[in-house]
Amino acid sequence: MVLSTCFVFDIVNDLKKNKFTANESNEITSFLEQAFVRLEAWFQWFNTTQSGKEIGSNYWHGRHSTATRELNPKTLSSGLDDNPHASHPSEDERHLDLRCWMLLAADCMDSIGKLFEMEKTSAEEYGSTAKLLSDFATLNQKHFNQVHGAYFDFGNHTEKVCC
Repeated sequence: MVLSTCFVFDIVNDLKKNKFTANESNEITSFLEQAFVRLEAWFQWFNTTQSGKEIGSNYWHGRHSTATRELNPKTLSSGLDDNPHASHPSEDERHLDLRCWMLLAADCMDSIGKLFEMEKTSAEEYGSTAKLLSDFATLNQKHFNQVHGAYFDFGNHTEKVCC
């Protein structure tokens, strides 16, 4: 997800800066126009199926708290099964990696929508999502750990769960 989103973001920025020949620009524009429907479906799938309980929060769904043979239940939908998330899955989790990916994707979709002067409401929706997810006050409130001076996922981690 990140690789394809970064690629699209770079391509749109380079188109705006006229870094391509006219022929290359036409081919890229044609590709983005055709791909937009799929990119939009892809974004909406993540935005609806991986959303969290709180506005602007996301968590990787599909983890099971009943897993007894795993130290940390896998997050197959993320593709990052080695990335440690909360040891005790719940709907209260907030995953920082997914939040960042959704911000980048929303920003890309907003850029493409503006590039092609898409329907105003669609472009505004992506821009609003990007603005919401890029708010540092909310990011700090939801993910910043004062003790460690770093950003973390939020959830029921082993050290916070009493047996």
